[in-house]
Amino acid sequence: MIIEEAQHQWRSKKPYRHRPAEQDTILWQKDLRTLYLESSWGPAVPYQPLKHPNGAENHGYLPLKGSTEALSTIPELKGYPELEEFIRVINSAETPIESVGCERALRNVENNWPFTAIQGSYVDIVFTEAKLNQNPENHMHLAIHFLEAVENCHQWYGSVEAGIQPFRGLKGVREPWGLMLRITNQGRDAHEARKLWGATLAQLAQAATKIPAFKF
Repeated sequence: MIIEEAQHQWRSKKPYRHRPAEQDTILWQKDLRTLYLESSWGPAVPYQPLKHPNGAENHGYLPLKGSTEALSTIPELKGYPELEEFIRVINSAETPIESVGCERALRNVENNWPFTAIQGSYVDIVFTEAKLNQNPENHMHLAIHFLEAVENCHQWYGSVEAGIQPFRGLKGVREPWGLMLRITNQGRDAHEARKLWGATLAQLAQAATKIPAFKF
């Protein structure tokens, strides 16, 4: 069981201090699924648009919970219906969670035969009920729920990493925590990588509709 090993590691790492781990610290790992403590801060929500020196751009925070119309305004989702559907599901009124940021990227790789392309993405997730984000263990259980839903993702060259991280800020919470969900798929070409990535996202979306209840 993921929960038994993860809780043992959790107790030994004492992640209740509101700060990042000194380095990415694995709590549980099997095949291409990983649960870990992040060594970097999560965002301060809400956040403003920002252009980085390398030309990349963060388009800023836009609340999506219960607002499917807002999805069409998110630049990171344009042309990527697979990711848009996942974001739509987790932000639906029926789930206890919502997204506060996302990104996706396709890159070509060399010396990785037979794979030549990697399609990846991440989604930052918090609980809609603000108080639930005060307890990082809630995010550990949420992460396990998602990881269990993609037990066989390695069979289609998928990798799912769930990172628990302290956020710099979140309305209604003094010391908030969040979950960064990274989804990556390899393919023999860009089309295959994206197709398999979409399959991983679809399973995670299904899991999002069955999230159990959490306590403060």
